[in-house]
Amino acid sequence: MDKRLVYFLLRRPSSWLACTRVAWAMLCKRRQVTVARQGLRIQTRIGDGEGLFCAVAGTAYESEMDWFLNQMSAGQIFIDVGANIGIYSLHASRRLNTSGKVYAFEPTPATFEALTRNVQLNRITNVECHKMALAERSGMLSLVVGNRPASNSTSKVTGSSESGITIPATTLDEFCETHSVAEVDFIKVDIEGGEFAFFKGGMRTLHKHKSTILFESMHSGPSYPERDLLRELGYKLYFLKNNSLKELSADSTFGANIIAMAYKK
Repeated sequence: MDKRLVYFLLRRPSSWLACTRVAWAMLCKRRQVTVARQGLRIQTRIGDGEGLFCAVAGTAYESEMDWFLNQMSAGQIFIDVGANIGIYSLHASRRLNTSGKVYAFEPTPATFEALTRNVQLNRITNVECHKMALAERSGMLSLVVGNRPASNSTSKVTGSSESGITIPATTLDEFCETHSVAEVDFIKVDIEGGEFAFFKGGMRTLHKHKSTILFESMHSGPSYPERDLLRELGYKLYFLKNNSLKELSADSTFGANIIAMAYKK
C-alpha cells in the first residue's frame, strides 16, 4: 500500500473504515474497490496508489483542497483540468448545487472511464466530463504515459515516459466560447508540467473572469513561466500555511500547489 496513504491513516481514524474496505478488496484479490467517504462513493483500481489515496482521503487529499472547496457556493462554475478519477469534481459538485456546474477534463482513456463511472455512481447531474486535454492550441497531442495515471502529461518535463498515446486537445478560450460558458469562477489545474501551456491557451478567459485558481507548480523550475504569466494577467500568488494564505514572492522556488487570485491594479 502507498506509504503516504499509511501515514495519512495513522493520523486520521475517520478514514479507517474506508481503509478496511480497501484491505478486504486486496485480500480478495479484486481489481477494483468502491470506498464510501464524506457522503460520496468513489471507485478506483487496486494498485493505483494515487487514485486509492484520493478515494480514502476525501477532502483531506491535499491540504489546499478544503480551503479551495470552501470558497465555492451554489450557482458557480468550476473547471477541473486533470480531473483524474474525480475527487475534486465530485466534492465541488455538491457545493455548487444543481444551479452550478463542473466541467471536468481528463484525457487518459482508462482514467476518464473511472471519472465518468464515479459521476454516475453518485448520480451527479451537474458534472460534464470531457475526454480531452486543455492546452495552448487545439489539435492532437501526444500524451506522455508515466508509471502511474496521475503522472501522465502532455509535457515532456516529467521525464518518466514509457510510452505515448495521441489525444484531442482544445484551449480554455475555445472551449468557453464554443460551449457558451458565461462565467468561470474556479479552476483547478494538475497536469504534470502542462500548466503553462494551459494558461497560454486561456489568457482571454483568465483576463476576463479573474477566476480563483489552484494549480500545481513544481515541474517547470527554476524559471516557473506559468507564475510570471499569471502575474502579468493581474493575479497574486499564494501558498497555504496553517490554513492561511501567504503571498508567494516573485523569486520563490517553492514548488507545490499554488493559489492564484486576481486583484485590481
